[in-house]
Amino acid sequence: MSLFVLSSSLLVAQPDSLYFHKKKSDDIQLGWRTKKEVGLYLNQVSFTNWNAGGTNSISGIVTGKAFAKYKQERWFWNSSLNLRYGLNKQEDKGLRKTEDVIEVISNVGLEKNPESNWFYSARFSFNTQFAKGFKYPNRDEPISKIFAPSYMFFGIGMEYGRHIDRMSIYVSPFTLKTTFVLDNDLANQGVFGVNPAIYDLEGSILRGGKKSKARVGCFIDKPIRRRSI
Repeated sequence: MSLFVLSSSLLVAQPDSLYFHKKKSDDIQLGWRTKKEVGLYLNQVSFTNWNAGGTNSISGIVTGKAFAKYKQERWFWNSSLNLRYGLNKQEDKGLRKTEDVIEVISNVGLEKNPESNWFYSARFSFNTQFAKGFKYPNRDEPISKIFAPSYMFFGIGMEYGRHIDRMSIYVSPFTLKTTFVLDNDLANQGVFGVNPAIYDLEGSILRGGKKSKARVGCFIDKPIRRRSI
């Protein structure tokens, strides 16, 4: 187990007042809110008598999104599911994967004092993929598979800016980030940061590769946005 520190910052500066405004109470809806989206995107590129050159191709992406939000006066729970899978076929090359995402995000918050901008928060996320990944043009040895890798993140902390529009600061003194490689061949290679297998002089495995690696640390996230005119 190792220690890590994460910090991210996003600043979107647009013409507006430098003052932050409190959110209007009538903008807050209590209870459940859900939303689902499914998409299919197709794209075809064809060149006919085009002297500048180019490659004919066809590609497609299937997407799926789901959101569930629950709100009460003192606490909330937001969760989302994001799925993406894309393929591309060029006339001189085989079918190739372009996108492959399975993502789950969940965030729970508790507000003990309704007059304070501070509230307690716990965040969770999980990421992996659907199908095997390859380093093209090699299609014989996959470099990734479903749950190899997969990443899990969990953090607890406090967030400032609950009642301030376009501004928040999240501080988590304890976070756990775990990488999983749930495939024997890839784990033995020691890919994605896990410990590789140990071999004897004849090439036999003395100890298989580790299938997970956990890191404990802290996380700071401070996005600031201003409304445009």
